[in-house]
Amino acid sequence: MQKFLSNKKLIFELFQFNQNFNFARNIYLNVFNKYQKESSIMKEQIKNFYLLLIILSLIALFLISCDNKNKTGTEGRTLSYYAGNWWGKASGETAEENILTINGDSSITLKIGDEIIIPSTSVTRVSDTNYIASYYNSTVNVSTKFTFNFSSDTQGKLIMEITQGSTSQSSTIDITKK
Repeated sequence: MQKFLSNKKLIFELFQFNQNFNFARNIYLNVFNKYQKESSIMKEQIKNFYLLLIILSLIALFLISCDNKNKTGTEGRTLSYYAGNWWGKASGETAEENILTINGDSSITLKIGDEIIIPSTSVTRVSDTNYIASYYNSTVNVSTKFTFNFSSDTQGKLIMEITQGSTSQSSTIDITKK
């Protein structure tokens, strides 16, 4: 009987060991499965992070390229861009003369007849290549409108419209920067 009891005790201990082993195995499997789930979740999060990073980089690149304004200096160009001595033939003349100087402050010095300085405040930018300047001589009641149309950095046309009272006269001169 003692053998039977010791076998029973052994069986009971084996049963206890088996239960403890199963319990430990279940805990291990739960922890392992949880780790695998966390690992796969972490991998998914990393993948989503890289995807988000790529998308944000593309958006930033797109915004930078769309916002890339013309940086060549033509934006907001003033008349001073064309600063220098400009030559042309006045009507009735055969030789070219220095008829005007565009100054660095966008003012204009006319050298047709008496030297006249038109301040930069009287110059209006129409576009990068077109400018209008106005001058009024109150002593003789003459208003003059000068239109500059530049075809290049060294070539252009000067259109002068002179108005006195109700009489108006216009002339065009080809001008060259020298």
